[in-house]
Amino acid sequence: LPQASPAGKRSPTSPKRVLELKLLNDEVRLKGEMEELSKLGQKRQWPAAVQAALLSADKAAEVSAKAEREKQAGELLARVKEELASGTSCKELRQRLRPRLFVFDFRAAGEGLAAA
Repeated sequence: LPQASPAGKRSPTSPKRVLELKLLNDEVRLKGEMEELSKLGQKRQWPAAVQAALLSADKAAEVSAKAEREKQAGELLARVKEELASGTSCKELRQRLRPRLFVFDFRAAGEGLAAA
């Protein structure tokens, strides 16, 4: 309890700290450093012509990749329809479409895991 002064008022003592919080949120704790880092990153840029060429190349690659994915999806759909029309069951077709992994171990049987 705080000591009472002779006038009957409590003395202005600060309470003892029991709990100390440490911010671990980088957005709050490192706000200044993040701002300085973003400013630093903005200063070093490629020339405008190089950036434009790279951006157009990225867009062209994205368009061609999308076209390739659509082409592959169309081919897969055609194969699936052909298989179903030929009488293949859905279960067998799903098994063929599911990715599989085969592991071949060419070590001698006596070596076991000790060789690995």
